[in-house]
Amino acid sequence: MSIGRRILALQAVVGLALVLIAGLAYLGVAAISAKLERVQWSHRQVAAALQLAQASNDYSEQVAEILLLGESERADLDDARGSVARLVNESYDLVLRETQHLSSATERSAQQEEIARIEQMQAILQDGDRAVERMLLLDGEGRREEAIALFRTQIEDRLDADLGQLVDAALADERAEAVQVNEEAALLARRLVWLTVAALLATLAV
Repeated sequence: MSIGRRILALQAVVGLALVLIAGLAYLGVAAISAKLERVQWSHRQVAAALQLAQASNDYSEQVAEILLLGESERADLDDARGSVARLVNESYDLVLRETQHLSSATERSAQQEEIARIEQMQAILQDGDRAVERMLLLDGEGRREEAIALFRTQIEDRLDADLGQLVDAALADERAEAVQVNEEAALLARRLVWLTVAALLATLAV
């Protein structure tokens, strides 16, 4: 092969290598961007779950206070209930929005489990609302022992304990998901570096 042809062949190889590197970089950056977006969604959901855990505790405490102190605590109770409802709705919205960005059937299935859990929270809150109104009605009628019994069975056992378990489970899942997505993004970034270096070394070896 003449020198001219060798030069042309070398240029072709180098050109193909550069195209390969550019393609790898483009695909890698796109994949990393998608992972980083998942990281952001996971962190938002962790923050929402933390706020929901605090709000549900506050709501339970306000229910106890209104039983002890009466209607003077109604405004604080309504505020606490509103905070819980708002945060549950925000969590629901976050899960739905994240699901729209997922392509994996496995990931979508996991999101459906989160949606089902949030719907359970909403049902418990609705039952809790009815229990609180019934408790206050009994207390207002002078049936305080019945009101306290209702508080223990429907508020402490169901609203406080059951809702708390769901919130704790949601928080644990979101934290685990955030860790996993962070690790996947870091691994993807390392692989991109390795592939780019390998392509460069292959080019230099020609």
